[in-house]
Amino acid sequence: MPDNLTLACMQEMYFEARGLYDEAEKVITEQLEDAPESQMLLKRQVALEKSKGNIAGAIEALRKYVDIFQTDREAWEELGELYLQACFPHLALLNCASSLYSTGFYKY
Repeated sequence: MPDNLTLACMQEMYFEARGLYDEAEKVITEQLEDAPESQMLLKRQVALEKSKGNIAGAIEALRKYVDIFQTDREAWEELGELYLQACFPHLALLNCASSLYSTGFYKY
């Protein structure tokens, strides 16, 4: 049987999927009071901010995460991508194009 933290994350994901961001944020905030270093909750917080389109909020949440979990390589990569997206939004299109080149779908 899932624990309370797992159920809370599932509830948060449900609210997020329905676009009920305030309710989702409330679930995360309440759970973080009890478990402030929960890897699962901190990751959900980043995902929620990204879902809302709040890049600055996602960066802030991810910085808190990597302060605690410094060895999470994927989190550092995502943080770098978010910084690029925040500073150079037009680069997202270039990144997509480069992946099309590498897969051979795009020929000159």
